[in-house]
Amino acid sequence: MPHKYPLYSLKKCAYIPLLAATLPVSPLAQSSQVIEEVVVVARKVEESMQSTPVAVTAVTSAAIDKQQLVDISALSAAVPNLVVSSAVAQPGSATLFMRGQGSLDGLIAIDQAIGVYVNGVYAARSTGGLLEFFDVAQVEVLRGPQGTLFGRNTTGGAVNVITTRPSQELEGSARVDVGNYNHKLFRGVLNLPVNDAFAVRAAYQHKEQDGFGKNLLLDRETGGFDNDYLRLTAEFSPEDAPYSVLLAADRFEMSTAGETVGLKSWRPTQANQAVIAACSGQIPGAESLAQACPYGRPGGDTYDNYLQGNGLINDFHDTFSPAAAYGEVENYGFSATVDADLSETLYFKSITGVRGVEMASLTDNDGTPYVLTGGVEDDHGNFIKQSQFSQELQLNGTALDSRLSWIVGLYYFIEEGDDDSISGALFPINPAIGYVDAEITNKSRAVFAQLNFDLSERLRMTTGLRYTEDEREMISRNRDRNAFTGAESSSLPPETLDGDPNDPFRATFKRDYDYWSSMFGLDYQISDSLFSYLKVSRAYRSGGLNTRVVAGGTPPIGFDPEEVTDVEVGAKFDFWEGRGRLNTAVFHTDFKDIQRNLTGVTDDGRLVSGIDNAAEAVIQGAEFELQLLPVENLTLSANVGLTVYEYKEFINSINGQDLSDTPFIYSPEMTYGVSADYDIPMSGDKLLNLNVNYAYKDDMYALALKDPELNDEENRELRDTAKMDGYGLLNLRLALSFGKSDVEVALWGRNVLDKEYETRLLPLENTPLGITSYQPGAPRTFGVSISKSF
Repeated sequence: MPHKYPLYSLKKCAYIPLLAATLPVSPLAQSSQVIEEVVVVARKVEESMQSTPVAVTAVTSAAIDKQQLVDISALSAAVPNLVVSSAVAQPGSATLFMRGQGSLDGLIAIDQAIGVYVNGVYAARSTGGLLEFFDVAQVEVLRGPQGTLFGRNTTGGAVNVITTRPSQELEGSARVDVGNYNHKLFRGVLNLPVNDAFAVRAAYQHKEQDGFGKNLLLDRETGGFDNDYLRLTAEFSPEDAPYSVLLAADRFEMSTAGETVGLKSWRPTQANQAVIAACSGQIPGAESLAQACPYGRPGGDTYDNYLQGNGLINDFHDTFSPAAAYGEVENYGFSATVDADLSETLYFKSITGVRGVEMASLTDNDGTPYVLTGGVEDDHGNFIKQSQFSQELQLNGTALDSRLSWIVGLYYFIEEGDDDSISGALFPINPAIGYVDAEITNKSRAVFAQLNFDLSERLRMTTGLRYTEDEREMISRNRDRNAFTGAESSSLPPETLDGDPNDPFRATFKRDYDYWSSMFGLDYQISDSLFSYLKVSRAYRSGGLNTRVVAGGTPPIGFDPEEVTDVEVGAKFDFWEGRGRLNTAVFHTDFKDIQRNLTGVTDDGRLVSGIDNAAEAVIQGAEFELQLLPVENLTLSANVGLTVYEYKEFINSINGQDLSDTPFIYSPEMTYGVSADYDIPMSGDKLLNLNVNYAYKDDMYALALKDPELNDEENRELRDTAKMDGYGLLNLRLALSFGKSDVEVALWGRNVLDKEYETRLLPLENTPLGITSYQPGAPRTFGVSISKSF
């Protein structure tokens, strides 16, 4: 398909690192301030961000508060080419897309393309991944493959959340928020030094809010939440000892009134019309069908009645669903980090991590009173339970008068869990209730090394290698139960069953993968203020297993790893006597064996979906991050991300369709964000701070759609049913702080223009379901915060 920014045009962006040196730097007598140095651990050691040869955005704790980056979903306002959505029917989940790479599914057997780390510990699941940024020191977002050092499936990038460490100061803070939709927040932090070598830190937050929408059928609120978050951290660091130990434990609990899902569009199919006929009693002799409907409507009903603004629903956040939706999530973690200086040039680190998540939810996936897809009874829904253990050992050092620095390491990871769901589709004309019942075990082992060598005073070479072995195992008991007769039958291909008469539905699947990830780079300090680099990386996202495999259909049960080869050129430039900063990156990515979620109908009429290595593509793009201090106390920031793509091949293995002219999913061709932060000294010790920020995402698509029975023009119309229109969100915050009392009072607003936008679509108009549903984003919210530090 045509793009706004042709592929060849981005080649011109490769000259931007050189052109940066020509930016005007003449003094304008505005500010005596300079942009502070930012230290990152993007390469597992502390480095200045401006001399790190990686495209990385560092979001500090101050920016988190002022720009209202309340959780991981808000990061896309500050990071170019980043989109955060959620997995279908998983409240509290976070699926990340960066530079055209990501995954929609939150299933345990499918890994994400963007690795999320908490204090260096890989958090494997997007389920429960809506991390709150509370008492966080810094969030680092690395863009592009990170397959050598951050090795777990980070083909598109990595997000490293670094929480605040205990200090040797007795200090703390408390904050209370109130806002519309009955918003309430309380948070408290206490840092306590026990002695000169030991300190502890406790942080707690409670947040609750009423829902934005209403289920008009059940007269019930949707979308509200009640969250609790607790983190305990302890550090043992004797002053004269060459080691330190950092322990951290966290627990996050979320209780919600379920996801809000509305009907966006539909097209008539034989199947969805039959559902209406059955539930309105229009099928002679089939009264049992009407009685089985969770909700019946009079004859003549149409799905048009449930479209936004057309009939029964006149609020973007309302729905008309028979499901008493809910969502319960528990997310927990523990880590132990040991740092030791073995000598003046040799350092050791051990990171031990335990994490887990449990989720139970019920979601109606179509936004109508009919069960086109979703739970039929109250005990139906999605249920995930996962636990993981990881161990990483690092040894790093310097040699040759510090011209050579290196790091080697070992990594081990294991997770176990249950991935279950109970739901129906086109009920009751299809009486089968589907049970997805999978026990998952994933293991990974890796060894890695990376070294930096100074070829001259300004020229440095970096090279790295990582070898990974992955083991995947699934015990599946997928089956169908007839809602009328109670009879059960396996929904797995008969040849895959284990053949145990005492466990007739059991089938065991195993897959093993191994691969080498690598990187090579050169960086050159052109001047004291201009740094440039070239990086070539190859990384992989692990293969996996389709938990929803059914008889008679493809995709296959197992799928192979994705392969990404990426070339990146970047420059980091400080100018205007330290009052300006411009960081740029241009990338070209060859993307092979792409894991795509496919849907279709088999020859026997069965609706199937799953992951397959369906495509190859080229992705190109550019990113720009600008920061200016034009006058005293004013900080201006902007970021822009451009991404274009071209499928070389994309075949739907279910029906053989060529999808190579369809868009990439959740990949807007442009993102941008701008912000202004202004401190205004007041009388006495008071300080007024104003922060205004705006973030925009271009149009993007949720799924690649095509129907073999439609012509080209009709297929373009079908494709557009999967399109989410571009949107921008404006946030404001006005805070008055009192220096002597360490009290701050802040007025805040998010989405202050009350923009209606979609965060996720489920486009199924190329299937017998014939519908596209949407999840709405939050409307305008506002409130006041009062905080006290000591």
